[in-house]
Amino acid sequence: QFNVHWTYLRLLVLPINQNLDYDYPIAKTLFELPTILSSIGYIGLWGTGIYLYKRNPIISFCILWFMVALVPSSSIMPIRDVIFERRLYMPSMGVAVVFTLAISYYTSRITHYASRLTPHASRIPLSTVYLLLSVVVIVFSIAAYQRNIVWKDWVALWEDVIQKSPRKGRAFSALGWHYLNTKNNTKAIEAYLEAINRHPFYAELYLELATVYEHSGDLDKAIWAYQKAIYLGKHSSKDNIQALMRIGTILFIKGNWSEAKEEFEKILAIDPVNERAHYQMGLIYRAFKNYDASIYHLKMASSIDPQSPFYHYALGEIYLLAERPEKAISSLSTSLQLEPNNLIAKELLQQAKQKIHIKN
Repeated sequence: QFNVHWTYLRLLVLPINQNLDYDYPIAKTLFELPTILSSIGYIGLWGTGIYLYKRNPIISFCILWFMVALVPSSSIMPIRDVIFERRLYMPSMGVAVVFTLAISYYTSRITHYASRLTPHASRIPLSTVYLLLSVVVIVFSIAAYQRNIVWKDWVALWEDVIQKSPRKGRAFSALGWHYLNTKNNTKAIEAYLEAINRHPFYAELYLELATVYEHSGDLDKAIWAYQKAIYLGKHSSKDNIQALMRIGTILFIKGNWSEAKEEFEKILAIDPVNERAHYQMGLIYRAFKNYDASIYHLKMASSIDPQSPFYHYALGEIYLLAERPEKAISSLSTSLQLEPNNLIAKELLQQAKQKIHIKN
């Protein structure tokens, strides 16, 4: 963090090589030369701010403002991302005030000394100061404009990060997410594989890669990526459930019902009240024509989420297949109360009523 302070100051004075996601070198010990020099300078800034407290309160305040404002994000506390340019928003106010005061001070001094030579000479150095300030403003404005062009485009922004921080996987992950949402599956897969190459033990990347494989129709690779996410996310039940749910759904779509059943049973072992897993189990037992087991799981799903018309509809459909029209009418009626425009539910409800009529 000592080194980071000087990078922040350099960015305020000379804003070049800006980066959304720095691959900042981490010091391994306090006794590295750059760290020693930076720590001396860091202590010196604090000392200067305190020293000027009575001699020049405004400058003292500005220096201490800069230092104190950076304490939450850049101090001795270890953090994952040691540097972010946005952390300069508040501290930069102190530097801006010092810069303004310095310009005002030296302008008045130049004018004073020039006027002692000749009454009209003060206009020349003052014009020179204004010219130099105008050049600075123009240069900084052009730099800001060029940086805004990069920020306007998501792909350009993260490609800029890749160019400046090629060892970091976050930029590739961000590009993968963008290509996934724009349905460019080929580029999304390439980006996520690059991210995984840099962070091979991050379960979330495999989950996102699996989603791309699934969207592209490569279900076998999707299952592999989900299984990898489960292996890496063994301590995260949320990620495990998400991956298991997708594996089970893919296996069910492929007709591997027994294997799909094993995946949903794993979910229920982790989360016994997962309504989606109960629903999928209901569909699997329906495929096996085990209607009693199917009814049990669909009743569980509808009781866990009673506001879902879908679960009540599925339960009513199974009741109808199991020749229990009275129960079917109850479930389908509930489904239609929640979703009145479900035409298929209306049709099944009429079938259930006809069966009762035939019985009577």
